[in-house]
Amino acid sequence: MKLRLLLGAFILCFGLSSCDKRISISNTSATPDVKELKLYDIAYGAHPAHKMDICLPKSRNASTPVVILLHGSYWSTGVKESMSRWQDSFLNNSIGAININFRNADTADIHYQEIIEDIHSAINYITAHSKEWNIKSTGYVLVGMNSGGHMALLYTHKYNYDNVIKATIALASASDLTDDMYLSNMIAKGKLDELRAITGMSFISGSGLPTPYIEASPRFFPKKIPTLMIHGKTDDVVPYNQADAYHLILDNAKCVNRLYTLPTAGHDLNLNNTNTAGVVFHEMSSWCWQFGS
Repeated sequence: MKLRLLLGAFILCFGLSSCDKRISISNTSATPDVKELKLYDIAYGAHPAHKMDICLPKSRNASTPVVILLHGSYWSTGVKESMSRWQDSFLNNSIGAININFRNADTADIHYQEIIEDIHSAINYITAHSKEWNIKSTGYVLVGMNSGGHMALLYTHKYNYDNVIKATIALASASDLTDDMYLSNMIAKGKLDELRAITGMSFISGSGLPTPYIEASPRFFPKKIPTLMIHGKTDDVVPYNQADAYHLILDNAKCVNRLYTLPTAGHDLNLNNTNTAGVVFHEMSSWCWQFGS
């Protein structure tokens, strides 16, 4: 969720051509005369937060994977620029990447429902411009880090209007806001206001769990949509056992899924380590080519 701390890792690994070459997969059906496209701060709605950056590779066509990136930072802060290095890495590996801002949650009016609305509006905008941008009009891969990953899982498995999302990837992300260990960790880190912001209701230990905590938990709404989770075994924010439990839930729902475990990583996934960052990006790009092309 503190994505700004991770940018150094992206600079070290994701910006290196040797790392990109190792994970690049050729798009054999590419259209040679289509040029690379980069558009920044494009408005997809009326709110000042409704902006997106579009980076699409040259020679793309309707079979080129397109990812939609969701930033993290405990739902209530954060901006799309924290995912820019990732966006560049996808672009360098012939994968279209659209990096979106959305309204941050607060304790007054903006909760998970409003963020879901923003994600849906952004997807509609992308679909409406797909022909102009020479990309597919459906079948996108929704990718999120930390709280952005939680929203990616929630949108994909509970909503996914018109079945536009074909696969999802969540990194160090919560799938169960009702988990006792997770709630204890959030209390210990002083993040109760953030939980109140995303759900719209306060959590008071020992007084029962408000219904919105269930409604905002992807684990209760599994769909058969390919799901990749990448999680550190020593995560002190979102316990690893939560990812493992969701993996079993998806298995039981006959959903194609993979839990990629980083045995010594915490909530930051050890992305300051060049080798770890390269492996994580390889897992993501492979998932995109397998389920998003």
